[in-house]
Amino acid sequence: MTVFTDTAAAIDEAVWLAGMTDQAHVIVRCEGGVAVMSYADAWFQRKEILETVHPTWEAA
Repeated sequence: MTVFTDTAAAIDEAVWLAGMTDQAHVIVRCEGGVAVMSYADAWFQRKEILETVHPTWEAA
């Protein structure tokens, strides 16, 4: 799990991961900043979810 201090970079990472894995990813608060993980991992670890990113279909 990578810790980000730049929230825009964390959002970009979550969008990319959601698109690549076809699973929702979340941005959670952690020591030193924010981190990106799958929704299921965050839920099982009882992390504080700041934002959720769902996979989307992009128009061709």
